[in-house]
Amino acid sequence: AGSALAALAPTDVVLYGARVIQGIGGGAAMTAALGTINAAYSHARGTAFALYGATFAAACAAGPLLGAVIADLADWRWAFGVNLIVGPLAFVGVARLVPNVAPRADARRPDVVGTVLVSGALTAVTFAIVQGVEVAWAIAATLFAAFAITQRVQVRRGAPAILDPVLTRVRSFSISATVSRAPSS
Repeated sequence: AGSALAALAPTDVVLYGARVIQGIGGGAAMTAALGTINAAYSHARGTAFALYGATFAAACAAGPLLGAVIADLADWRWAFGVNLIVGPLAFVGVARLVPNVAPRADARRPDVVGTVLVSGALTAVTFAIVQGVEVAWAIAATLFAAFAITQRVQVRRGAPAILDPVLTRVRSFSISATVSRAPSS
């Protein structure tokens, strides 16, 4: 939806809104991908996370370049419109190649508090980087600290948590998280 709206955007305000929708969709897709890898490839989790990280890094490097080439050869709108072709192909590929993972019997409600805290912290970091506002760094640090504390408390209580602190001690998880974020830093 975000790509279609961006490709058809009649004004810059609509384009900005479409990019927000794309960002939300991309974040959801990344979360779903990591969860699916974790659940579907327990026998080869390290290899699967490594492939994910390498693919993500390659996409981060090639995406802007490909977008620029498409914009030069066709029109800037096709830099977004190409997703309307690639997206369905990716869905078909995932449906055929990735094992179907049934929901866990102990699945619980989402961690709303953790989601709000980490989203606020990441927004503050983005604001600090883009605008250079020092107070945003303090806000981000405070929200990240609150997030870390709430995650520990949630896990100890048996409540849902976005990030179980134990995962940070799992080598394949830590390496994948670091490698997948490296191109965007």
